[in-house]
Amino acid sequence: MYTVMATPKPEALAAAAAAASTSTSVVTSAATSSSAASAAASAGEGFGGPAAVAQTWRDASLGVLGEEVARVEAGRKSAGEMERLTEAAHERKAAAKSRAAEAAAKKAEAEAKAAEAVEAKRRELHGQREQAAEAAASGARAAQARLDADRAAGLAGAALEENEAAQEEELMVLEAVLGEEGFEREEEAAPPAFRLTVAGERARGEPTAVQLRVTFVVEYPSHLPPRLEIVDGVAAEDAPLVRDSLLALFYAQREESAA
Repeated sequence: MYTVMATPKPEALAAAAAAASTSTSVVTSAATSSSAASAAASAGEGFGGPAAVAQTWRDASLGVLGEEVARVEAGRKSAGEMERLTEAAHERKAAAKSRAAEAAAKKAEAEAKAAEAVEAKRRELHGQREQAAEAAASGARAAQARLDADRAAGLAGAALEENEAAQEEELMVLEAVLGEEGFEREEEAAPPAFRLTVAGERARGEPTAVQLRVTFVVEYPSHLPPRLEIVDGVAAEDAPLVRDSLLALFYAQREESAA
């Protein structure tokens, strides 16, 4: 028995063609996605692992949307990097500030120590000045008392006459020892006067020279010291210390010789 198929109407043919086209597009899209996933899986085995596969799948499946997501993530990474750089800059700035504060503290400590050392030296010199001045004053009082006692006992006359000869002898010895550079006599001076220049070194090894003007008195050397004047080589504030120290030395030697 033969079945006679009815000829399809044109409208039915158009609908069937559209359905077939749609089905073909869906299959093609699925195949493309499957191929991309396979490629991503193959690539993921050597580069990046599962995370790279997921990223590749997402980019391949989302198209334009995937590119937008990638741009957002890149921007997020850039922002994070800027935060890290800013934090590092703040840390460097804080470290530099800390080092500057530490250096300033060390400098202040060094300056304080230097000022303390200067003050200690000043106190030491002040004590030496007072000690020398007291020794010179005490020696002067004792020498004057002895001179007054000798005069009262009639013993001073002979000693004063011997002083003149002792002074001339001392002048000759000084000239022979110090020479023209270290000794200069004032020929017209009466009583005898002269200048002494004594060379030496400072504490740091620097060369220096001190010049004194010495004037004999009639009571020298039996009872009283000569008059001393610091001419050069000593600071004005230190001159009393030098003069008093020399006078105290004279009185101490006189005490030893009289004992």
